[in-house]
Amino acid sequence: MPLKPTRNTPRKYIQSGPELRAWRQAVGLRTDEMAELIGMGRRSVIRAEAAAVPSPRVLERVHVLEDRLLEGRLDINPLIRRRAPQGRAKTRES
Repeated sequence: MPLKPTRNTPRKYIQSGPELRAWRQAVGLRTDEMAELIGMGRRSVIRAEAAAVPSPRVLERVHVLEDRLLEGRLDINPLIRRRAPQGRAKTRES
């Protein structure tokens, strides 16, 4: 279990597109879910993840999201639960 930063611990925020993508995937969010949570379009998230240095606007919103998740002020479980199933439907064999 990762340690939560305290007031005395310096916090390292996401600074690059690859870091952003890795964090989003580690948290378990899809691109469209991340976009919804930060109030931006899906394409903005895709562009930010592809950029060496994402726009300051995207980074600011992602940093707020990170803080809310770490501080327990946001629960993403309802968002994940409402996902449509992916993949093939399982068929029953007779």
